Amino acid sequence: MTRRDLFGTVALAGMLSEESMLAGGGEFYTPWLDALVKGYLANARRTSDSLAVCDFEGGSKRSDGVSKSGKTYCSVSRMLPALAACVAAGRDADGTLFQAILAVYRCAFDPAHPDYWGPSPADKPDLRQVESSLVAWTLWLLRDRLPGALTATERGNLQRWLASCAVREVRYNNFAWFTAVNQAVRLALAERWNEFRGDEAWMLDDLRAMDAMYAGDGWYTDGKGAHIHDYYSFWVFASHFLYWREVIGARYPEWNSRFAGRVKELMVHAPELFSASGAHAMMGVSLVYRFAAVTALVLAYRQGLWPHSAGLLRGLVRRNMAFFWGHGAFDGSKGKLRETISEVGTPEFAESYIDNGHPYWGMQAFAFLLIPRGDAFWTEREEGLPCEKRDFVTALAGPGVLISGCRSTGESRLHFVNNGRFDAIYRDRYTKFSYSGQFFFCFTKRKDRATWDSALVFRDPGSGVIAGRAGVEGGRLVDGGYETEWWAMLDGLRIRVRSRIRPDRDRELRSHVVEAPEGAVVRKVEILEGSAGLPFLENEQIETKGKGQQLVASAVLGQAGVTAHSGYDGVSVESKFEPVFGRENIHLFAPRCAVVTLRKVLKQPVTELSAAFLCRPARGKGGVA
Repeated sequence: MTRRDLFGTVALAGMLSEESMLAGGGEFYTPWLDALVKGYLANARRTSDSLAVCDFEGGSKRSDGVSKSGKTYCSVSRMLPALAACVAAGRDADGTLFQAILAVYRCAFDPAHPDYWGPSPADKPDLRQVESSLVAWTLWLLRDRLPGALTATERGNLQRWLASCAVREVRYNNFAWFTAVNQAVRLALAERWNEFRGDEAWMLDDLRAMDAMYAGDGWYTDGKGAHIHDYYSFWVFASHFLYWREVIGARYPEWNSRFAGRVKELMVHAPELFSASGAHAMMGVSLVYRFAAVTALVLAYRQGLWPHSAGLLRGLVRRNMAFFWGHGAFDGSKGKLRETISEVGTPEFAESYIDNGHPYWGMQAFAFLLIPRGDAFWTEREEGLPCEKRDFVTALAGPGVLISGCRSTGESRLHFVNNGRFDAIYRDRYTKFSYSGQFFFCFTKRKDRATWDSALVFRDPGSGVIAGRAGVEGGRLVDGGYETEWWAMLDGLRIRVRSRIRPDRDRELRSHVVEAPEGAVVRKVEILEGSAGLPFLENEQIETKGKGQQLVASAVLGQAGVTAHSGYDGVSVESKFEPVFGRENIHLFAPRCAVVTLRKVLKQPVTELSAAFLCRPARGKGGVA
């Protein structure tokens, strides 16, 4: 595999050119959409004549994600909004897509059909509750065609299935938006179709639950009383409110205004989250949803809640989709979106809860097809991203978030003061000191190991166990950066750390006070602290340069390193991870990476450390080489 193949230059040729996009009538998306739809329809037809299920070759399955026939339905439900957008936008000249949608609605909800999706259980949360929101939204988008094409019996089947998905309430996380949209569509359609009816009281209780999770500055925490901030603030909390708003928001002006104001706040700084590569600063769960992050931006624009130019939005959408496509999001040989986030990144990153269809959550981003063809979104010249125009550090006090941007590198980074998912399968997604839109993080699911790129960890030299952050005591924004108090648990030893982090253009300044129990000193526990992971190819040679307190690693995609440090015993470049993690590949988007690593053996109960870390992506690469 060549470097050009790996980083997508060949795949992206022409697609990253604004001139070619404008010359093509603004249809930058056509190659991607056509491949996605063609692959989906081929797999669905191969799976069943009903088109109500779709098993992709080699795809995962989960017990609550299969129909009566044992075939996957999530792969269908998550394609529906994109298919509906194509139909509504006039991209279905021969009626093939509408007929496919109609076949789903006739078969999937019929208890007598072999591919019946089955009702959602009344006693526990279920994947069907999630998918019901997309079924309902699709029905709303095609409200002038789809309900009328169904018989009264088929509409009754659909009503009963949607209602089954709103029996067990789930109001402790983002799930409440799914049933709120489900109820809203049924309430709205009941005005015309006798078979539909919804529960207003249930829907309003859902809204109250979501309201209670608001953190401020447009962001939500994904759990009551928790500090869990990630892209669910965009791809559920914002996007599904905007679905609800379009369907029924006008009936509830107070709720509408309250949530719409928050979307406006979220959109103010949303462009700062994207690097010149087109990627948003990667962190958190469900990153396999890929370009789902732009869904809320597109919906906000459609509803007049986008405070920036149309050209800036189109550029974000185009670059974001191009980034993922160029990194192998789509497996052309199987006609499907991969369950791993990239073609060559660590396979461990496949989400533990996904099946065939989960990656297709990102298909909701194709809502931009609903924007009228004469709109400025299709004709206005693109604008440079904030990270290409200026250096910035934006502090959002509500969720405790810093967004930093560096003009010279085109990189944006996310920093979280106090984030709270520490189980091994989630930890590396939440506990880094910063997350980049150019240099992406390393990941392991092993409970006895933790990656140390953009993080500080503790290693027991006897057992080889490595412990990362296990909890947070508190944190605050300070002086263009943040402080956080946290702890790690290493073989029964609780080690406390107070860290201060300050982004400074292409550098990150970090200092720590480590308080260790006597046992950690006796065991000579080792501290490891790392730079961002620098991606490179199997056949690429990493260059290193440095003297004294400096050590910088260079590759085609940029540089990572340490330019100064105090309190540490030494610094080295680590690029061999098989002995530590049991696998060489621990990076999201590359088969290999290098981490410039500082080391310190604990020799006293209190240890003070500081360092300046360099993170310098190659300017102009746009995430590809």
